[in-house]
Amino acid sequence: MRSISIVGAAACALVAGCAQLEAPAAADDPRAGFWALDGCPDGEDACLDVVIAALEAHYEALASTCDHDALFALAYLRTTEALQVAIRTPGYFAEPARINHQDVVFAGYYFAAYEAWHGGDREAVPEAWRIAFEIADEGGVNAAGNIALGTNAHVQRDLPYVLEEIGSVAAGAKADHDQANVALEGVYGPLIAEAAERFDPIIAELPPLPYAVLAGWREQAWIHAVALHEAPDLESRAEVAAAIETYAVDQIPLLIEVTKAEGDDTERDAHCWTRGPGAAP
Repeated sequence: MRSISIVGAAACALVAGCAQLEAPAAADDPRAGFWALDGCPDGEDACLDVVIAALEAHYEALASTCDHDALFALAYLRTTEALQVAIRTPGYFAEPARINHQDVVFAGYYFAAYEAWHGGDREAVPEAWRIAFEIADEGGVNAAGNIALGTNAHVQRDLPYVLEEIGSVAAGAKADHDQANVALEGVYGPLIAEAAERFDPIIAELPPLPYAVLAGWREQAWIHAVALHEAPDLESRAEVAAAIETYAVDQIPLLIEVTKAEGDDTERDAHCWTRGPGAAP
């Protein structure tokens, strides 16, 4: 076992639910190679290959049991694959190595929160993630809701810490941050079609979510990252951190309302089992 921090050391001392978490590193864990990257500070392209392999194994394990956590895992995998294409397109990003580094650190936040929740250390799970995981376990929203709640926690809550932690704000890397929006813009439509076919057909009938929503979330994450960077002292930084946590949680009631499931999960799960490997339990 080895320890990783789900946020930077300074922020971790100030934010509830950000203890040093033990990350699995057993040889048979499909993410063992990811943990070994240790953040990939030099941003080699090969690091993103490892991230995608870890996300793919994680998604496939969840999908094989029709776990509702599979929906965000699928979204995360597809968006990371889209970013990989952009990163490897010459001239697309001014600093592609920084984006590789960011993606490794960012994935670490998600995997650590996931491990804390499913490992029983729920007090260490940030509130936005706690609600997303709880609803995935207990039901109440359709598949689009699982995607939206996970994305909210990861972008609105985690991303500000990541951007500040890896030095993107200090380096003035806003142009590359915005350029990532362009790479991600085409992901949503195919993602919803794939999720509807595999997990929950009802979401294909829903009005499409404007991509501007995610772009707006990413813009707010940058604003919060700048506030963390510019905080003059620990007390000010604690106030910013508290605002980040609150902001992410405050988005959740509306996300639940607009993705509320009709009835229980019986039909959704039955659909999933007819399309997954193996037979229904």
